[in-house]
Amino acid sequence: MSDEHDNGLDEVDKSAVRESADKPATRPLTVGASAVLQILAIVVVFAVLGALAAFISSSGRSGRSDSLCMANLKDISTAAWAYSDDHAGTFPLSSQWNFSLKSYLRRTEALMCPADDSGKPSYAMNDALSDLHKSTISSPVNCAAFFESVPGDNMHGGANLFPPKPRHGELHLAVSVTGAAMRVKPSGLGKVSWNPCIQRRYG
Repeated sequence: MSDEHDNGLDEVDKSAVRESADKPATRPLTVGASAVLQILAIVVVFAVLGALAAFISSSGRSGRSDSLCMANLKDISTAAWAYSDDHAGTFPLSSQWNFSLKSYLRRTEALMCPADDSGKPSYAMNDALSDLHKSTISSPVNCAAFFESVPGDNMHGGANLFPPKPRHGELHLAVSVTGAAMRVKPSGLGKVSWNPCIQRRYG
C-alpha cells in the first residue's frame, strides 16, 4: 500500500519538475550600457533643439523690435517735415517737440520704442534743428535728426543722450534729416554729424 502511495508521489514530483523545466527562467530587469547612452543622447538632442528654438525666438523678437523702432523714427521724421510745411518752413522747438509733432504722427505710439519698457518717450531730437528753417540745411542726409535716447519727455541734445547700452543688439538707431535710416555702433557715434548746416560724411 505504501509502495503505491510512494509511486504516486514520484509521478507528481516528476510532473512538477517537467513543468518547471518548461518555464523560462526569470531574470532581474537590467538596463544595458548602450541603452543608457541612447537615452542620454536623446536628452542631449532635445536640450540642443530647445536652446536653438529659444535663440531663434529671441533673434526674431530683436529683429521685429529693430524694424518697429526704425519705423517709429521715420514716422517722427515725416511728422517733423509736415510740421515745417505748416510753420513757415521751420522745425519745432526741441524743448517741446513731443507736443508739437503729436498731431502729425500716424500713431502716438511712435514715440515709444518697443524695446523700452519705461512707459516714456524713447527718442530725442537733435538740438541743432530746433526752430531751424529747412532752407538753411546743407547736409540733410548725413545729419542725425531724431534718435534713440534715454527715456523722457521732449528729450533733445546730441550723442550723449543715446542709451548707455544699445536696445537692438549692438546698434543705436537714428534717422537723418531726410528720414534715412542710420544704424550706428557705439564706437561710431563720433562719425555722426549733428550740425545740419555743415557738410560732414557719415560712416
